[in-house]
Amino acid sequence: MEPEQESHRLAIIGAGVMGTGIATLAVGCGIPVVLVDTDPVKAGSAPSAIAQQLRYARLLKAFSDDRSVGKLTTTTSIA
Repeated sequence: MEPEQESHRLAIIGAGVMGTGIATLAVGCGIPVVLVDTDPVKAGSAPSAIAQQLRYARLLKAFSDDRSVGKLTTTTSIA
């Protein structure tokens, strides 16, 4: 990860299709992500959905296998 990226963090509101897609792209680029959804079921299932999308992106060579991924944190509270 580039030194200037270490201080960057992305917050995404909503763990639906668009939110998990954006989170997948950011995490795949090494950016730490905080994914917020008030529905605990969606917030709980997001990490596995994002991991699956990352595997698929690697199979399609969108991300290299040796590229480090960003940390994903999910929560149900904005505060």
